[in-house]
Amino acid sequence: MIHYYNEDSEFVPSKKTYLTDWIKSVIADEQRKVGEINFIFCSDAHLITINRQYLEHDDYTDIITFDYCENKKVIGDIFISIDRITENA
Repeated sequence: MIHYYNEDSEFVPSKKTYLTDWIKSVIADEQRKVGEINFIFCSDAHLITINRQYLEHDDYTDIITFDYCENKKVIGDIFISIDRITENA
């Protein structure tokens, strides 16, 4: 299952069904299976807290991923800073 969450952000991806289908297609093309995949859209403040806590970095970043894959099943958490993505664009 692919899930989309917000943490300290109001961003909601448009065309979630299309996006989900595309992600599933890419995973299938790589001969993998879809597991629990969570996209968490958040603010810079939230993401830097995760960066400090888990990676011991004190830098702003756009994306942090946590890979929990097992065998050929794609499982993970993907934290995306909407603030950073907007600024970088």
